[in-house]
Amino acid sequence: MNERQKLVEKARKVAALMMRSPYKGERVAAATLLHKFLNEHGLTTADVGIGNIDLGHLVNNTNNESFDGADIIEVNYMQPYHTICDGWVEDLILRVCLAYGVRFGVRDDTVRIVGFRDDVNAVKTSIITFRRYIEDRIVAHRFVNERQSLSYATCFTNTITKGIIYPKDTAKSEKLAGYMFKHYGRLAVEIRCDGYVRYDVRTFVAAQVDARDYKYRNAA
Repeated sequence: MNERQKLVEKARKVAALMMRSPYKGERVAAATLLHKFLNEHGLTTADVGIGNIDLGHLVNNTNNESFDGADIIEVNYMQPYHTICDGWVEDLILRVCLAYGVRFGVRDDTVRIVGFRDDVNAVKTSIITFRRYIEDRIVAHRFVNERQSLSYATCFTNTITKGIIYPKDTAKSEKLAGYMFKHYGRLAVEIRCDGYVRYDVRTFVAAQVDARDYKYRNAA
Protein backbone atom coordinates (compact mmCIF):
# COMPACT_ATOMS: atom_id res chain seq x y z
CA MET A 1 0.00 0.00 0.00
CA ASN A 2 1.49 3.34 -1.07
CA GLU A 3 1.35 6.56 0.96
CA ARG A 4 -1.70 7.94 -0.81
CA GLN A 5 -3.66 4.73 -0.24
CA LYS A 6 -2.79 4.90 3.46
CA LEU A 7 -4.12 8.46 3.64
CA VAL A 8 -7.31 7.44 1.84
CA GLU A 9 -7.87 4.54 4.25
CA LYS A 10 -7.38 6.83 7.24
CA ALA A 11 -9.86 9.34 5.79
CA ARG A 12 -12.37 6.57 5.13
CA LYS A 13 -12.33 5.59 8.79
CA VAL A 14 -13.18 9.15 9.81
CA ALA A 15 -15.86 9.32 7.11
CA ALA A 16 -17.40 6.07 8.35
CA LEU A 17 -17.62 7.44 11.89
CA MET A 18 -19.19 10.62 10.54
CA MET A 19 -21.82 8.74 8.57
CA ARG A 20 -22.92 6.23 11.21
CA SER A 21 -22.84 8.21 14.45
CA PRO A 22 -26.29 8.72 16.03
CA TYR A 23 -25.14 11.98 17.62
CA LYS A 24 -25.20 15.34 15.86
CA GLY A 25 -22.20 16.63 17.82
CA GLU A 26 -20.15 13.59 16.85
CA ARG A 27 -21.09 13.91 13.19
CA VAL A 28 -20.10 17.58 13.13
CA ALA A 29 -16.81 16.88 14.91
CA ALA A 30 -16.02 14.11 12.43
CA ALA A 31 -16.95 16.32 9.47
CA THR A 32 -14.64 19.03 10.78
CA LEU A 33 -11.72 16.63 11.17
CA LEU A 34 -12.35 15.05 7.77
CA HIS A 35 -12.61 18.44 6.03
CA LYS A 36 -9.25 19.52 7.48
CA PHE A 37 -7.57 16.19 6.69
CA LEU A 38 -8.73 16.13 3.07
CA ASN A 39 -7.59 19.70 2.48
CA GLU A 40 -4.17 19.02 4.03
CA HIS A 41 -3.54 16.00 1.81
CA GLY A 42 -5.18 17.08 -1.43
CA LEU A 43 -7.98 14.52 -1.30
CA THR A 44 -11.70 14.83 -2.02
CA THR A 45 -14.83 13.28 -0.57
CA ALA A 46 -15.14 11.26 -3.78
CA ASP A 47 -11.72 9.73 -3.08
CA VAL A 48 -13.01 8.28 0.21
CA GLY A 49 -16.26 6.97 -1.26
CA ILE A 50 -18.88 9.40 0.07
CA GLY A 51 -19.65 11.30 -3.12
CA ASN A 52 -19.30 15.02 -3.61
CA ILE A 53 -20.40 16.26 -0.18
CA ASP A 54 -19.56 19.89 0.56
CA LEU A 55 -17.93 19.42 3.96
CA GLY A 56 -16.95 23.09 4.15
CA HIS A 57 -20.58 24.15 3.89
CA LEU A 58 -21.62 21.54 6.46
CA VAL A 59 -18.98 22.60 8.97
CA ASN A 60 -19.44 26.35 8.52
CA ASN A 61 -23.23 26.23 8.78
CA THR A 62 -23.52 24.07 11.88
CA ASN A 63 -23.73 25.30 15.44
CA ASN A 64 -20.38 24.18 16.83
CA GLU A 65 -21.57 24.77 20.39
CA SER A 66 -22.85 21.19 20.17
CA PHE A 67 -19.33 19.96 20.83
CA ASP A 68 -17.86 22.78 22.88
CA GLY A 69 -16.24 21.10 25.87
CA ALA A 70 -16.20 24.06 28.25
CA ASP A 71 -18.59 22.42 30.72
CA ILE A 72 -17.09 18.93 30.48
CA ILE A 73 -14.55 17.61 32.97
CA GLU A 74 -12.15 14.66 32.93
CA VAL A 75 -11.28 12.67 36.05
CA ASN A 76 -8.44 10.14 36.17
CA TYR A 77 -9.13 6.69 37.58
CA MET A 78 -6.71 5.49 40.25
CA GLN A 79 -5.28 2.54 38.29
CA PRO A 80 -3.39 2.45 34.96
CA TYR A 81 -5.46 1.06 32.10
CA HIS A 82 -3.24 -1.97 31.48
CA THR A 83 -4.00 -3.26 35.00
CA ILE A 84 -7.77 -3.37 34.43
CA CYS A 85 -7.97 -3.96 30.67
CA ASP A 86 -10.46 -6.72 29.70
CA GLY A 87 -11.23 -7.51 33.34
CA TRP A 88 -14.27 -7.00 35.54
CA VAL A 89 -13.11 -3.60 36.81
CA GLU A 90 -13.08 -2.22 33.27
CA ASP A 91 -16.53 -3.72 32.73
CA LEU A 92 -17.74 -2.09 35.95
CA ILE A 93 -16.48 1.35 34.89
CA LEU A 94 -17.94 1.03 31.39
CA ARG A 95 -21.38 -0.03 32.62
CA VAL A 96 -21.61 2.62 35.33
CA CYS A 97 -20.52 5.30 32.85
CA LEU A 98 -23.16 4.13 30.40
CA ALA A 99 -25.87 4.16 33.08
CA TYR A 100 -25.13 7.78 34.01
CA GLY A 101 -24.53 9.13 30.51
CA VAL A 102 -20.79 9.53 31.11
CA ARG A 103 -17.95 8.42 28.82
CA PHE A 104 -14.81 6.35 29.27
CA GLY A 105 -11.55 7.24 27.54
CA VAL A 106 -7.91 6.14 27.72
CA ARG A 107 -4.87 8.33 27.09
CA ASP A 108 -1.25 7.38 27.88
CA ASP A 109 -2.41 4.34 29.90
CA THR A 110 -4.55 6.61 32.07
CA VAL A 111 -8.26 5.88 32.42
CA ARG A 112 -10.35 9.05 32.01
CA ILE A 113 -13.95 9.39 33.16
CA VAL A 114 -15.41 12.16 31.03
CA GLY A 115 -18.68 14.04 31.41
CA PHE A 116 -20.55 16.86 33.10
CA ARG A 117 -19.55 17.48 36.71
CA ASP A 118 -22.66 16.20 38.53
CA ASP A 119 -22.78 13.08 36.35
CA VAL A 120 -19.08 12.35 36.85
CA ASN A 121 -19.42 12.76 40.63
CA ALA A 122 -22.30 10.25 40.64
CA VAL A 123 -20.18 7.81 38.60
CA LYS A 124 -17.18 8.16 40.92
CA THR A 125 -19.30 7.41 44.00
CA SER A 126 -20.99 4.42 42.35
CA ILE A 127 -17.75 2.89 41.08
CA ILE A 128 -16.12 3.09 44.51
CA THR A 129 -19.20 1.67 46.26
CA PHE A 130 -19.82 -1.16 43.79
CA ARG A 131 -16.18 -2.16 43.57
CA ARG A 132 -15.79 -2.36 47.36
CA TYR A 133 -18.97 -4.44 47.65
CA ILE A 134 -17.95 -6.81 44.82
CA GLU A 135 -14.49 -7.37 46.27
CA ASP A 136 -15.95 -8.12 49.72
CA ARG A 137 -18.49 -10.58 48.29
CA ILE A 138 -15.89 -12.36 46.14
CA VAL A 139 -13.95 -13.05 49.34
CA ALA A 140 -17.11 -14.08 51.21
CA HIS A 141 -18.10 -16.54 48.47
CA ARG A 142 -14.52 -17.88 48.31
CA PHE A 143 -14.20 -17.41 44.58
CA VAL A 144 -10.51 -18.08 44.24
CA ASN A 145 -9.81 -17.94 40.51
CA GLU A 146 -10.04 -15.18 37.92
CA ARG A 147 -12.80 -16.89 35.95
CA GLN A 148 -15.11 -17.04 38.96
CA SER A 149 -14.39 -13.41 39.92
CA LEU A 150 -15.06 -12.22 36.37
CA SER A 151 -18.24 -14.24 36.17
CA TYR A 152 -19.60 -12.99 39.48
CA ALA A 153 -18.55 -9.35 39.09
CA THR A 154 -19.88 -8.85 35.57
CA CYS A 155 -23.22 -10.44 36.41
CA PHE A 156 -23.60 -8.33 39.56
CA THR A 157 -22.63 -5.13 37.72
CA ASN A 158 -24.97 -5.84 34.82
CA THR A 159 -27.90 -6.47 37.18
CA ILE A 160 -27.27 -3.37 39.29
CA THR A 161 -26.62 -0.91 36.45
CA LYS A 162 -29.74 -1.99 34.56
CA GLY A 163 -31.70 -0.69 37.52
CA ILE A 164 -30.14 2.78 37.51
CA ILE A 165 -32.66 5.34 36.28
CA TYR A 166 -30.81 8.56 35.48
CA PRO A 167 -32.24 11.59 33.63
CA LYS A 168 -31.21 11.57 29.97
CA ASP A 169 -30.48 14.90 28.28
CA THR A 170 -30.15 14.70 24.48
CA ALA A 171 -28.34 18.04 24.22
CA LYS A 172 -25.77 17.00 26.81
CA SER A 173 -25.34 13.61 25.14
CA GLU A 174 -24.61 15.23 21.78
CA LYS A 175 -22.19 17.70 23.32
CA LEU A 176 -20.34 14.94 25.14
CA ALA A 177 -20.34 12.72 22.04
CA GLY A 178 -18.69 15.48 20.03
CA TYR A 179 -16.12 16.04 22.77
CA MET A 180 -15.22 12.35 22.90
CA PHE A 181 -14.83 12.11 19.15
CA LYS A 182 -12.77 15.28 19.01
CA HIS A 183 -10.41 14.30 21.83
CA TYR A 184 -10.46 10.50 21.76
CA GLY A 185 -11.74 9.52 18.31
CA ARG A 186 -14.41 7.38 19.95
CA LEU A 187 -18.09 6.78 19.49
CA ALA A 188 -20.46 5.79 22.29
CA VAL A 189 -19.36 3.63 25.21
CA GLU A 190 -19.15 -0.01 24.18
CA ILE A 191 -19.54 -2.97 26.53
CA ARG A 192 -16.96 -5.60 25.68
CA CYS A 193 -16.83 -7.88 28.71
CA ASP A 194 -19.64 -10.35 29.50
CA GLY A 195 -17.89 -13.06 31.47
CA TYR A 196 -20.91 -14.19 33.47
CA VAL A 197 -22.67 -15.41 30.30
CA ARG A 198 -19.97 -17.98 29.61
CA TYR A 199 -19.29 -19.32 33.06
CA ASP A 200 -20.75 -21.46 35.83
CA VAL A 201 -24.19 -21.39 37.39
CA ARG A 202 -22.87 -20.95 40.95
CA THR A 203 -21.36 -17.49 40.34
CA PHE A 204 -24.35 -16.39 38.26
CA VAL A 205 -26.84 -17.30 41.00
CA ALA A 206 -24.70 -15.77 43.75
CA ALA A 207 -24.45 -12.49 41.83
CA GLN A 208 -28.21 -12.37 41.19
CA VAL A 209 -29.00 -12.98 44.88
CA ASP A 210 -26.45 -10.40 46.05
CA ALA A 211 -27.71 -7.82 43.55
CA ARG A 212 -31.29 -8.21 44.76
CA ASP A 213 -30.14 -7.97 48.39
CA TYR A 214 -28.00 -4.91 47.61
CA LYS A 215 -30.87 -3.09 45.90
CA TYR A 216 -33.30 -3.99 48.69
CA ARG A 217 -30.98 -2.74 51.46
CA ASN A 218 -30.13 0.50 49.64
CA ALA A 219 -33.77 1.21 48.79
CA ALA A 220 -34.78 1.01 52.43
